[in-house]
Amino acid sequence: MPSALPAFAFVYPTRRASLAFQPDLPHTAPPSPCNQSCSTYWSARAARAAERGHWLDSHATPLVLRPAGGGSAVPPAIFGYNLEMTRHGMFSGLSAQMVANRQFASADGRWPPPRWEGAREGAPRLEAPGMAGEGTYCVRCGVGGGHARACGVVQRRVGGGFDGGLSSGSSIPLLAGQEYTARVAVRSTARGAERALRLTVRLVDEEGNGTEVASRQWEEAAAAEGWTARTFNFTSALTTRSAVLSIVGQHAGKAKLLVRFWIGAVSLMPSDHLHGARADVVRLLSRMGLRGPARWPGGCYSSVAAPWEEGLRPPDERPPVRAPPAAHFCNAVPGGLQAHTDGYSEHWPSIDEYMRLVRLLRATPAVGMQVQFGSDEEIARGRAFVEYCNGAPSTPMGRLRAARGHPAPYGIQIWYLGNEIGVQGRYPPTGRRGEWGEAVGAATPREYAAILSRLVPALLEVDGSLRLVGANAAPNVSIPFAAQERLAAVWNAPYLEAVGARLWAHSHHHYFRQPAEWTPHSMSEAVKRGQRHAVGSLAQFARRIGAASVSLDEWGLGPPWSTAQFGVPHAVYAAALLMHALRHAAELQLRAANFYAPVNEGAISVGAWNSSFTPVGHVLELLGRHQGGRLLHVGDGWRHADDDDLEVLATAEGEGGARGGEHAGRLRLTVANKNAAAARAACFHVCESLPHGSAAAARRAVGVDAVVLRAADIDPTASLRLGDPGRYVREQRVLAAEVESAAPRSDGAVAGERCLKLPLDVPPFSVIHAEIHLPLKGQTR
Repeated sequence: MPSALPAFAFVYPTRRASLAFQPDLPHTAPPSPCNQSCSTYWSARAARAAERGHWLDSHATPLVLRPAGGGSAVPPAIFGYNLEMTRHGMFSGLSAQMVANRQFASADGRWPPPRWEGAREGAPRLEAPGMAGEGTYCVRCGVGGGHARACGVVQRRVGGGFDGGLSSGSSIPLLAGQEYTARVAVRSTARGAERALRLTVRLVDEEGNGTEVASRQWEEAAAAEGWTARTFNFTSALTTRSAVLSIVGQHAGKAKLLVRFWIGAVSLMPSDHLHGARADVVRLLSRMGLRGPARWPGGCYSSVAAPWEEGLRPPDERPPVRAPPAAHFCNAVPGGLQAHTDGYSEHWPSIDEYMRLVRLLRATPAVGMQVQFGSDEEIARGRAFVEYCNGAPSTPMGRLRAARGHPAPYGIQIWYLGNEIGVQGRYPPTGRRGEWGEAVGAATPREYAAILSRLVPALLEVDGSLRLVGANAAPNVSIPFAAQERLAAVWNAPYLEAVGARLWAHSHHHYFRQPAEWTPHSMSEAVKRGQRHAVGSLAQFARRIGAASVSLDEWGLGPPWSTAQFGVPHAVYAAALLMHALRHAAELQLRAANFYAPVNEGAISVGAWNSSFTPVGHVLELLGRHQGGRLLHVGDGWRHADDDDLEVLATAEGEGGARGGEHAGRLRLTVANKNAAAARAACFHVCESLPHGSAAAARRAVGVDAVVLRAADIDPTASLRLGDPGRYVREQRVLAAEVESAAPRSDGAVAGERCLKLPLDVPPFSVIHAEIHLPLKGQTR
């Protein structure tokens, strides 16, 4: 890797140092008891909220929805999310890998590496290079010849590091009846009977007096000239949250003869993993069903990820990625980017594995390109990456992809050109893997414009259909509007002038901070103020960039990385912002959006043996059902001007009331109540035209299928606790409605309509999703 960089790009902007942010501390305060005076206070506030709600409901009119005719398509790219490789997004998250620090990563090469200890006998030590080459380590052991007869490594339950954040920590949890696949990469000097080596891999239950779960032995573990992977499957006979893994080599020949062996990598995964991903997490991502851009390998991580071509190696030979020092780079949590995995990432998927996953999820591939200085090598690597993904098999990189079993181009259209490059520190290459140069400042606006002036034409020369997204300069905080205005004015103008016409969208990030304590009042305020702030920020950014489009490629409430429990407020915020963004995408110039982040930082909570939707996940799954439909007009005049409690999204698909059989289409209606203290009522009329000459019909009762996400545990007068973010009780219901037809006027001047009248009572902080078959004559009770 060359140390000399082009003069136009290699400007150390000492006049603009990267901003040093204090990390966000986790929101871990437990709920507090709500005594008699507390309960009385919140009961009174709830009564006032209910009284106001009744008055507003009495001044509302029905919202009329007409599915036939126009309506713009639901913007598909707004249903995106981030697949970030940071914190526990991968380890104890999406990755099926159960062994912590499985490649023995170490910052200084001293024994022991994080998460490992030596076996009771022997003296293991780290040796470089490891299995993944320069800058990596393996474990070296000697047995016999004056050394101990046995030597090896052990991993057991440990604190810190991998135990940080939402995860099962670095213990190894096993589930009774589950099949697992273990793999150890070794090499040795073992030769024949006199220099025999017996390698034993063993798992015992730390919680059950050392009961053995699985054990496997091999003689003459490996040849000296290369690494050999020893693999075996086993089915756990018991359930334990903390199994101890040991890998020990014993001399099986003449003890006076020295036998050396090396352990290069260790792996343990459930056998039902999907290309290295946990099957249960993939099932939930698939069930959530968002088909927008799956932004990979994330935001901050994309800036410091390993070169993409290293992902083409076998998993055991991919080098661990060391995070840069936290002070000036993505210091979201104490310890920085990989704080929960001891500063390293070992579980990153290759581009081929990512594409397999995206296809399983039916999502849109979207890749973050590493953009730091715009060096010749950086641009060449970006061109090669695009060609590998999208080039025909006749191109050099396309030929490589085809040789690896993927002859058809991947056709990845969306590429992010850096991440927060205007605010995060950068680290010039040293030419040595695993080492970072001294941090330099964030890119200046003119520097980034100069980088894009070379990079954008180079990428489009490879594939002219790319949808390129310019990077933002704003940090991941809810900064004041005035600061955003100045930042956008200074940051965007130079690169817009240089290459703006050739970019598909421009990145914008927005997070809103949650209050220190959850109460019914602070919940409602967090959602409503957060929504107003996000929408205002988007509108302001859109005005600043003129006719260009916006990509809201990170958004959430929390911020997500510091949130210990995702509850109902996070879900209602997600519903309110996403529903508003879908309805007003055109005026906000919003082309794409990516929720941050589903795995362990928002929508899906991953446990030791299974994963589950958080309230956010339930909401996103319901909203995802609107994909592929047409947006129906929802105006503001049907509610009182002071009423901002209800958020509504209505879409139609199929033929609607036209020809096509009993169920030619469907109208989907989602209503979210942003009031945490009071239920709200609303009435919806779904109307379709009657053919001329149709006779009037009597009213008839019908049923409408619905899912209700009813908030629980947020009312301190009921739970006698204050500060609980709550949960959702998911209910399948058939809602009572009626259909009434009015005959057309005899002169045909005004067509009659058939209308379904659907009254809804939406509990506090709850969401109702109804699906109405079209035409309405197909409705049944």
